[in-house]
Amino acid sequence: MKEKIATQKESQTSKPLGKRNPKITKSYMEMKREMAKIGMTTTLLLTSGSALFVKNRVAKAVHIGAGVALVGFCIWHASLYPKEHNKTN
Repeated sequence: MKEKIATQKESQTSKPLGKRNPKITKSYMEMKREMAKIGMTTTLLLTSGSALFVKNRVAKAVHIGAGVALVGFCIWHASLYPKEHNKTN
């Protein structure tokens, strides 16, 4: 009985990706984590790439904006994982 309830909950939270292969599923939390990682990668690339041209006015604005966005994506990424506190005395 418990197994049946567990499989029903998993099927409700998992969504099929793509029309061609409905067997490939990812949970909503995994998709959010992947989006946060992609955002961090993109903004890190923009920040490091625009650092080479900081004397340019537009590149400086891109550099600052991408840096702020990188911090935001990092905070979002960290908030998507469970908070487990292991206290060892």
